[in-house]
Amino acid sequence: LYTLTSTLGLNNSNITQIQRNPALGLYGLGVLIAVIDTGVDYCHSAFRYHDGTSRIISIWDQSVQDGMPPQGFTFGTEYNDEAINAALASQNPHALVNSIDTNGHGTAIASIIAGTPDKGSSFSGVVPESQLVVVKLKQPKQNLRKVFCVQDDVVCYQQTDVILGLRYVFEVANKLSRPLVICLAIGSSLVGHEAFGATSTYIQYLSQRSHIAFSVSAGNEGNSKRHYYESALSSTSKFELRVSEEDPDFCFQIWPDLEARLSIQITSPTGERTPVIFPTLSNCDYYNFIFGNEKTWVNNILIEEENGSQMILVRFNQATKGIWTVNIENVNKKPFTFNCWLPSGDMISNETFFIASNPNTTIMDPGNTGPVLTVTAYDQFSNSVMMTPS
Repeated sequence: LYTLTSTLGLNNSNITQIQRNPALGLYGLGVLIAVIDTGVDYCHSAFRYHDGTSRIISIWDQSVQDGMPPQGFTFGTEYNDEAINAALASQNPHALVNSIDTNGHGTAIASIIAGTPDKGSSFSGVVPESQLVVVKLKQPKQNLRKVFCVQDDVVCYQQTDVILGLRYVFEVANKLSRPLVICLAIGSSLVGHEAFGATSTYIQYLSQRSHIAFSVSAGNEGNSKRHYYESALSSTSKFELRVSEEDPDFCFQIWPDLEARLSIQITSPTGERTPVIFPTLSNCDYYNFIFGNEKTWVNNILIEEENGSQMILVRFNQATKGIWTVNIENVNKKPFTFNCWLPSGDMISNETFFIASNPNTTIMDPGNTGPVLTVTAYDQFSNSVMMTPS
């Protein structure tokens, strides 16, 4: 599951110095900007020419199911520029183009990148002469929320919809024979962080095509205390996790090095322990704690299908507030290293964290993909490094 990342830190990046250089004049003319996010407020003046018509080539709203999907796709509704302009000329635009960015994140990202200049408010996007193609991602299926212990009100998106969004914007640019820059201001921490996943692999494939570039956010997990790393000097190790009463249901993942084969045992704040759970190909081990009635599910997967390495997924239901201890042992009886990540964004509160957390290796997927331009942020108000970026 993917969550939204910050929109801050992009305004004081000296873009105007590049724009004002007469030898460059880089305003994005002829370029398509793809924003795959929460949608866009297409009625906003930031996405319209001075004659009032739209600079948006098309919108694929995955959440609207009462219209025609794009050719080759089976869900959502596509609105082309003709439909968008007809809506803008009407008294009730959303009656014709029923795509609404209820969150505002996608609109903010799109306006920062490509907003039409407004001298009255001293505003301009980075490439105000470009055009836009927008994908509004739909919310994930309930079974995925259940698997990753995510509440219904948390904004997040499933990987397959992101990949389909990438395919859609590529096909639009290919049809128009236009260069394409794809912006992804979303990310996930529940991956192996080695760019072997499906999204990273597809981005690597698209990056090999000519006239395609990616700009991806690094994330906001740098000081969230949601990452733990250890290089164990023996075959055993343990770490502690502080659980808040705000997070009775949550999950985390453990990713060891390729040579390690880890078993896991979890101890609750009351001292009750699960059995030792050894790696298997596909088993899911369930344990119901007696004293606190907490429930855990542990998938100790020997070979994760995308990365090819071991992955341990631990899920909690009705977790008691307090310090939980995780004991792990390399069944090969050798020293080993491992990383552990909690979910990103609003999937968990800031009050649940690793006691001895590590701020490194917190760039979210797909920001760790090789061919992309991964963007972090600084505080534009104090001109200093921000605390939150990965």
